[in-house]
Amino acid sequence: MHQKDDLLTQLSVNGNTQDMLAYIANTQNICLVSLDYAGLTTNCDDLHGFLKQHPNIQKIIIDIMPTEGVIHIYERNLLLNDEKVLNKFECRKKNNPTFKVETFIILYTNLYV
Repeated sequence: MHQKDDLLTQLSVNGNTQDMLAYIANTQNICLVSLDYAGLTTNCDDLHGFLKQHPNIQKIIIDIMPTEGVIHIYERNLLLNDEKVLNKFECRKKNNPTFKVETFIILYTNLYV
């Protein structure tokens, strides 16, 4: 376990996936930010299930500014109720060489202060 903690410190991250899931379960009004769609998931059914399981996630932001010059902001209800929007996550492109880490997720809380 100590070796894993050392690795996380070297990567300048605060926790692992299990820590993130615990944080999501215990914190309200979360906005998930991911670099590219594939950085979060490439399976829209998984995303739909994840959102249903975690009602604290209110928004998802997909940052594709480095490659396409745009940031997409999705409201929870839109992703749960609009299959066309949800299908944007059904993708698998080649990894972008400008990203050193494919998955980069940031959590923002207290969106509705």
